[in-house]
Amino acid sequence: MATSRRSRSSRRSRSGRSVKTLGGLLIGDRVELSPGLDRWMMGDRYGEVVRIGRTKVHVKLDKSGRTFGYSPSRLTRITRI
Repeated sequence: MATSRRSRSSRRSRSGRSVKTLGGLLIGDRVELSPGLDRWMMGDRYGEVVRIGRTKVHVKLDKSGRTFGYSPSRLTRITRI
């Protein structure tokens, strides 16, 4: 039986449920945008992952409150203290 390649994978969350990941990001992770993005230049630098699609990670930004889709290569995960 052939296995299909996926751009996203599944892993277990802290609660033990299987969750979708893309680029190692989980829903609820805090992220910083790449400095090469226009939104970063406008002051929207940080946000929270709210949805994970097939190729994009959707982030709700802190300053504007708007949600945008980004490639995971444009996001850096921030660790919580």
